[in-house]
Amino acid sequence: FLNLGKTLVISGQHENAAGVFQESLKRDQQIPETWFCFGNALREMEENQESMKAYLNALQLNPSHVGAAGNLGALLTEEGELDEAEEVLRKALETDPKHVFCLVNLGNVLKEEGELEEAKVSYRKAIKSKPDFAYAYSHLGFLLIREVRILEALSLLREGDQNCDKSPEIKHLLGTL
Repeated sequence: FLNLGKTLVISGQHENAAGVFQESLKRDQQIPETWFCFGNALREMEENQESMKAYLNALQLNPSHVGAAGNLGALLTEEGELDEAEEVLRKALETDPKHVFCLVNLGNVLKEEGELEEAKVSYRKAIKSKPDFAYAYSHLGFLLIREVRILEALSLLREGDQNCDKSPEIKHLLGTL
């Protein structure tokens, strides 16, 4: 069931995948990866509350499941639950300090909280951990542009453009400078 569900997700059939994951969970609710994948399918279907519950179930079974923590942190941020999001992401980063999605999502939380210097540190850690991760460059570049640090933003975004195989997000930011 897990592999079938993952295949359906890859092909964009999120509703069918969610059904397959539900069938799997009827048989065994003790597999964190099933809860995580179920959460991902629900998230694609914009079922955010149910998705958060699935990620929480995955984390109850495996507290060090960084993927579930990263996605839960992102959803909590979208819902405005910044303190909870920060707590989830920091805990995940204790397990894997170089997890790029958690680092970028933590940067997003910190940005929303007005902690811009800490947000930039988190984005820079993500870039250092995975130099071809366009999402980190674009978020950091956006903050630098917002602070009118244009030369620094330009340099960073050019580096990101080279490392990230001409990312559309980075191209767009470069076009604004």
